[in-house]
Amino acid sequence: MGQDVVTTPENIEKIDFLLVGSHYSDRPGFYRSLASQFSERGFTAGLITACYEEHQELCKDGIFSICLSQEVKISSSLADKTLKEECSKLENKYNIPSLRDFVFTEMCYYGEPRNYLLRKAVAYFKWAEKFFTEHQIGCVVQKQGGEVHRRVIYRLAKNLGIPVIYFGQSLFPGKMLLHSDEMNRLEDFQFKSWDEIKPEDKEWIEKYITQFKKDKGIFTYSFVWDQEAILVKIIRKFYLYAKEGDWRRLRIAVRKRLNKYLLQIANRVISRMFYSKPSMESPFIYFPFHVPDDSQITIRNPQFYDQEFLARYIARCLPVGYKLYVKEHPGSYLSLREKQLLRKEENIVLCHPKINSHDLIRHAKAVIIINSTVGFEALHYFKPIVVVGNWTFRGIGISFDVNNLFELSKTIKPALTEQPDANLVKAFLVSLKNSCWDGSIYTRDINYGIVVDSLIKKRDKLISSAESKSSVGS
Repeated sequence: MGQDVVTTPENIEKIDFLLVGSHYSDRPGFYRSLASQFSERGFTAGLITACYEEHQELCKDGIFSICLSQEVKISSSLADKTLKEECSKLENKYNIPSLRDFVFTEMCYYGEPRNYLLRKAVAYFKWAEKFFTEHQIGCVVQKQGGEVHRRVIYRLAKNLGIPVIYFGQSLFPGKMLLHSDEMNRLEDFQFKSWDEIKPEDKEWIEKYITQFKKDKGIFTYSFVWDQEAILVKIIRKFYLYAKEGDWRRLRIAVRKRLNKYLLQIANRVISRMFYSKPSMESPFIYFPFHVPDDSQITIRNPQFYDQEFLARYIARCLPVGYKLYVKEHPGSYLSLREKQLLRKEENIVLCHPKINSHDLIRHAKAVIIINSTVGFEALHYFKPIVVVGNWTFRGIGISFDVNNLFELSKTIKPALTEQPDANLVKAFLVSLKNSCWDGSIYTRDINYGIVVDSLIKKRDKLISSAESKSSVGS
């Protein structure tokens, strides 16, 4: 192991909670605070990360940590034939349909060459298999993300029957979703009808919806401040790569990150000519774009990576007289070519990314989503929601779910005429809130104690469920 790894006897053999970090450092003290709270409750915790800075932070506090960029060497001399054989073995062993698709998310994140990422996957699987053999891992905990090492550890843990917990969204104050797989399926949800809802919960939901509409929360970016902040982060990453001697990633970062940064500035300036002011009086359907390289798309909905094509297809499926209002992510990720193609469609209106989604939702006849938080927001306005992708809340009865795009036009038609049952939606929101776990990591001041208590309870629930299924099977 690397020289910075803490190897005290009491924490190297058994790791009750294995935390998995990213290539970039999280907020200062995040993993250290989680590990400390686990320790206070009598559990061992350690970190696997690809960020050397984060690794050093934990090592200084005597917490078990491994930095994969220092620990695992990616072979650059692996012959193509050997690489294909190794990939085929892994696909069969871990039931991975395609390793090319498996590494696609990280390729989108960082612009790494596919063959390099395939070699990386092979090296990481070999390393992880040895690591999990030498250590007793009780549970894996990580944020959502599609880097190769995250997906490798997830697959290996699942293969060994080790519980995995993903931090999900915090849709209500002080509450969070916790998932046991990378598809972020809704696991702990227990629906209660409106008649079963307690009076205090009925009173709560009315106040909550009113306040939600009033706040109209949206992620916005100040152009000047945001660009400066991004530039500072880019330069900082360049420095860290150079400090670690990771010259390959430094070259890729300079080529992709800096180019992307400069292109985005030009894109935002030129894009103004493509945006139209939406008319809230005209009948329209609203379709929000995702960040294309987000794991919501690249892992959970890879078939919709080309969102520009999907938007044009949706526009074709609308009844005559309706327009499709599309809004790119506030980060402005559509290329100028894609915007030009969208503008050519006579019934597509490309809205400025800073327009508040709440305003579009309020006046829309319906909302179409892949897997967007806009769908959750639309529930509060009791709008029909047409779902074409793997949305966490599809299949519950609160949305019009499309299983085959060929049926899209047939699904849109009833969505424009059938008003959602308000009590059903409110019952769902109450049931969802009551099914969430206490705590949140997406807040300014994290209560790590509450978060860790929920992680322990979730792990125990997963273990109990697995044991019940095992006893039934036997």
